[in-house]
Amino acid sequence: MILWALWQNRNNVVWKGQSQTASGVFFIALNFLQQWKAACVISPVSTIVDSARPGWSPLPHSWIKANIDASLNLQRDSIGFRCVVKNDDGSFVAARAGYKLNVKCAKVMTFREALSLIK
Repeated sequence: MILWALWQNRNNVVWKGQSQTASGVFFIALNFLQQWKAACVISPVSTIVDSARPGWSPLPHSWIKANIDASLNLQRDSIGFRCVVKNDDGSFVAARAGYKLNVKCAKVMTFREALSLIK
């Protein structure tokens, strides 16, 4: 919390021309700690179920489902993609994963891969 308060003080000096005393930074850190502790308090979970919200239902007969995802890998400077295709009873049909270098096209490439599996 002290490091966070020091960082905030540094930013205030650089961007706003405002500075805190050492005791001011300490009290900011204490405030951060109190806010963090308050955020960590677990509140009771409601058990009310919204009946208007539709629940899960199986796919219609002869349908298939493709789950797709893409992720950025900074170490490899690439985009990973993966897709899984399942049939209407939830059985595995096909899957594919790989890496591409164009960040902007990751989801499109993943969707294309899923379509090629479906085809």
